Amino acid sequence: MLDTSKGDSRIKPLCLAKLRITMLAAMLGTIFEPLAALADSLPLSKLEGRIASSLHLKAKEIQIGYAQHLIRQEQAKEGMQIAGRLDAGHHRQIVTSSLTRNYNALQPYVGLSYPLLGGRAQQLEATKTAQTQLLLNSIELDAARLHLLNQLRKQYTLYWQYSQAEQLAGQYVETLAANQPAASKLHEKGMWTGSEHLRFNNELAAARGEQQRFRALQRVALNTMHSILGQRIEVFQPIQPDLPQLCLSSANLTQSAERHSAELKHLKAQREALLYNREIDAGSSLNASLHLGVSYVDEFASDRRGYAATGGVSIHMPAGFQEAERANKDRLNAAVMVNRTLDDQARLDLQLNTAQAFENLRLAQTRLEVIKSQAQTARESLREVQMQFDLVPQPVFQELMQKISLEYQAALAEIEGQSQLLQKTSDLLLLAPDSCTEAGKV
Repeated sequence: MLDTSKGDSRIKPLCLAKLRITMLAAMLGTIFEPLAALADSLPLSKLEGRIASSLHLKAKEIQIGYAQHLIRQEQAKEGMQIAGRLDAGHHRQIVTSSLTRNYNALQPYVGLSYPLLGGRAQQLEATKTAQTQLLLNSIELDAARLHLLNQLRKQYTLYWQYSQAEQLAGQYVETLAANQPAASKLHEKGMWTGSEHLRFNNELAAARGEQQRFRALQRVALNTMHSILGQRIEVFQPIQPDLPQLCLSSANLTQSAERHSAELKHLKAQREALLYNREIDAGSSLNASLHLGVSYVDEFASDRRGYAATGGVSIHMPAGFQEAERANKDRLNAAVMVNRTLDDQARLDLQLNTAQAFENLRLAQTRLEVIKSQAQTARESLREVQMQFDLVPQPVFQELMQKISLEYQAALAEIEGQSQLLQKTSDLLLLAPDSCTEAGKV
């Protein structure tokens, strides 16, 4: 405010307690702790404990149950086959003679058969395919859980970032609003031009708008967490995320990434199935079966009746049997070679992605250190200007407002830098969730 009672145009010192509170309460690990908790705090670890409620994971679990039923179905179809038949009708021999028989009869038949060679291999291959699918579904479930954890951690981090930024913006608005009367007096006394006064008011309006924007972004992050977890989450006070530890060595990160790579696990499961099929597919082009059967004949209107027991082996094979066998073996060998080539490429890609995620994390760490240094400089600069303002308020007022604005922007940048570092950490955890596990342990 202006001291007009003595005809002096100097600005009296504003409430120094208010000025010193603004922008100086913050930074580092406990940056801008809320002055009053409007909602209960909820750490990230508790939200991670709710990940099992995700509808996406539930769908994956149902797929696993389906695969288990399919295995039982294929296993039940293995081995011995039972055949039954009941014939009833009129029998007349085509070739006629004085002994030509013409009769009506009922003929039931019961038989057992067991597949050999290719037929048996097809049964085993069908069961192995179902078992492989169960393994693939389990791998997909684990991968989906990791991806959801990564998304949840990122959205929680954003929610925390916007919460801190909204509190900081609120403090900035309070500071500008507290200085608005003084700015108006400067304009009235002709010490500020209309554009300078308008710029100050625009800054205050922009700060209020930014505060509302941060609140809206909080709601977006919260709604995204609703979707990830498949359950409603009430508004809560976030705590700075405490992510699992990372051991930042290339060897540890690569080993952890290979242990948890869904692509490598998929290729391994498919390769094992191919190798299994290659072992059992000898004679795959031969459809052979061992069979036993009993039939009973009862002629109507006569006392002729009896049974017949049969047994034997039936074989069906193509004329080019040997060529078909060689082609089948070559097909499986080629499939194994393709699988191993894809496995080698997947490992190279995984090493590249892990190294890139590691570098992104290091860049985020470096950027945060620079931002912290800049924020410290801005705070120190603001402190010096405040000291000058205490002594000579009028000429320092505009510079003080500029320093407050710069300190606010530096504080926002530090919050964002911390958030980026946490998100890059989460990205690396997605690839290497247990990099601190001892070598050889899975």
